[in-house]
Amino acid sequence: MAQRPAMILIQAASRAWSGGQDLCMRLAQGHIPAVQQTAAKALATWPGIPVVIIAPEYDRGCELEQVKEALIENGNISIYYGFDASPLDRMLAATESCSEEDCIVRIDGLHFGWIPDVVAGMYELAIGKRLDCVKLPDDFPAQISSDIYRVGALRKMRAMLQYHPDSAVYAVHPKYFMFFSAEFTCAFFECDDIIDDTYLQQCREAFAAVYDSHINVILSAQIASGNQFSFRYELAQKYISKSDVVLDIACATGWGTRMLAEHAKSVIGGDIEPASIAAASIDIPSNVHFQVEDCLAMSFADETFDVVVSCETLEHVDAAAFLQECRRVLKPNGILVISTPQNRFGHIPITIEHTHEFSAKELRDVCGSFFHVITQQGLKQGRILKDGDPLGASSFIVCKKIADD
Repeated sequence: MAQRPAMILIQAASRAWSGGQDLCMRLAQGHIPAVQQTAAKALATWPGIPVVIIAPEYDRGCELEQVKEALIENGNISIYYGFDASPLDRMLAATESCSEEDCIVRIDGLHFGWIPDVVAGMYELAIGKRLDCVKLPDDFPAQISSDIYRVGALRKMRAMLQYHPDSAVYAVHPKYFMFFSAEFTCAFFECDDIIDDTYLQQCREAFAAVYDSHINVILSAQIASGNQFSFRYELAQKYISKSDVVLDIACATGWGTRMLAEHAKSVIGGDIEPASIAAASIDIPSNVHFQVEDCLAMSFADETFDVVVSCETLEHVDAAAFLQECRRVLKPNGILVISTPQNRFGHIPITIEHTHEFSAKELRDVCGSFFHVITQQGLKQGRILKDGDPLGASSFIVCKKIADD
């Protein structure tokens, strides 16, 4: 790498924004935590450059110390602890010794698939054009992504956020505030020619152990400003009225179903896993019922529901069969609400449990074959979206069953 960044920041935590275990702490290939592999690659790529794991205060003295100790002989590695809800403030504290013009690399601890040659190109672009932020396209696989920031831009952003109504949300994912604001100069780094099917398949295999079990959502332990899973259900609530009979299909342990029930006449949560339904059925509201259901062969009569909601399901199943079944159980003019990962390379999704991840166009086309598409939005990351922009790490799409379709 011809030019070298001032510092490498590895963002990590033992607990995800949604309250469960963060995936970066899961063991990947070689039985090593994902974050340890991410940091080890950084130390090997930039010998002598400080690598700092930036972690929330609640992790002080916990598992991440073992990661640091395992890598201490590999190079200059340390951990900064602080600011449970603000990665932005962690970044600022860790880079306090840097100059305004210094550029740093930020990598999520889970994303050990990041590519040194891509990061080198991003860094050279940032330096050459004096950019405030460089990132990969919004629909690029997150597991192999990274970001470049100019330190002075991060400091400027913190000052601008002081009285911003969404300050907490943008403190989780600072790059989007910069990209949305005319006060900053940013660029996407296009590298489709570097990513081939062989590398995607290698990543799929390498990440298999990380994704071998469901993500736990524990709302009592969440940090709401970064919880993308509850955000999807909050968006879905807007399409539900107090007279609606609602189905939440593939509901897992039902925390989202309960959110929908606050706005509906009644809600049924269905999931194919009996253990999930058993857990969901404890201490439920009077207008909620849970039952075991196969989303491709539901037990319900035709035209039963006013609204069907399904979050993070389409990528696991035969999309056409699933959409046809949702259409069957919806009443005429009924509403279908779906969220699903978005990926320009979705023919080989890195998450091992996913059969296909859809680009924005692919999703609109497949849903449009069965429904009238009302709206489609790209969910950038966390709780961030931009009106009218369909690109993101995930898609949120709302469809209507037209009787004569």
